[in-house]
Amino acid sequence: MECAKGPQPLNPADIEALRIYADGYSPVEIAVQSSMRVEQVRLHLGKVKDHLLAHGVEVNSKQDLVQHARARGLLPS
Repeated sequence: MECAKGPQPLNPADIEALRIYADGYSPVEIAVQSSMRVEQVRLHLGKVKDHLLAHGVEVNSKQDLVQHARARGLLPS
C-alpha cells in the first residue's frame, strides 16, 4: 500500500465546515445545520488543520485555525 504524499486538497465540505466554525459554531451545531454527523464535521476540520500544518503553520486553538485559514485565503477576511 502506498502512502499519500502531503495533505489532500480541501473540498467544498471542508471549507463549508470551516466557514461555519469560524462563525462561532461548535462541531455539534455545525452537524445539526449541515445534516452531517459530528464525526464528519471533526474530520473536515481536522483536514483543514492538517492542510495548514503541511504548510508549516502550527494550530493550537480554534482562533489559530480560523486566523491562519483567513490569512491563506481559505476564508474571506
